Amino acid sequence: PDCGAGTRKARAGAGINIDDRWGMELANTNGSQARLVTYGLHPSAMVRAENVELSPVGSAFDVTTPWGETPVRLNLLGRFNVFNALSAIAACGTQGIPPDTTARVIGEMVSVPGRLERIPNQRGLHIYVDYAHTDDALLNVLQTLREIAKKRVLLVFGCGGDRDQAKRPKMGAVAARYADYSIITSDNPRTEDPAKIIGMIREGFGDATHYEIEIDREKAIGQALSKAREGDTVLIAGKGHENYQGFANTVIPFDDRDIVREL
Repeated sequence: PDCGAGTRKARAGAGINIDDRWGMELANTNGSQARLVTYGLHPSAMVRAENVELSPVGSAFDVTTPWGETPVRLNLLGRFNVFNALSAIAACGTQGIPPDTTARVIGEMVSVPGRLERIPNQRGLHIYVDYAHTDDALLNVLQTLREIAKKRVLLVFGCGGDRDQAKRPKMGAVAARYADYSIITSDNPRTEDPAKIIGMIREGFGDATHYEIEIDREKAIGQALSKAREGDTVLIAGKGHENYQGFANTVIPFDDRDIVREL
């Protein structure tokens, strides 16, 4: 793609993250006909992030590239978005776009609704709503928050009914390991008994006791906000951008973000 580089035809570029073991191996195969541009935090990366700062409201770093250096300030959270930004800078750089131009544009981007969406508040809490509804997704978002959280991480989550049951104890195990406190609740139970779903999630906690159960999702969110203290992080996972809650014979309006704002 031209990526805004005008009518000049640029040589195809291959951007590869060499902080990843497989990326490093791929970069060393010499099998690509495209111009190779490596990126990452690795000292030998051609597009390299330095002085990385991760916070509850965004990310910042300085980038060094073959086309120049520039500071990058993102409204996007987490180390994974640092790598996403580096990938964009590398791709655009191969097409003749200066890194400061790319940095300016990505610095204006905001998060996708329901994906680590931050809910501003007056209590000094760091509240996020995220779509994570699998064990792998929940692991990734909790690891991201643990890296930026200064105090406790409180989690509200559940599992959908009439869907993959094997993930339920796995999600419980992830919550038990990475959240300081969890409130297990309903998440679109559909035709299943919410208590049964929650029981399967509980299996993943084993002997751990740092959790409670509240089937009513609105009450569960309220419980988490009541327990949270200034500086704490609250993650409400599973529904993200969804604006409904599905039961056996009905669907009701329900948006985690609206509930947080109201409470």
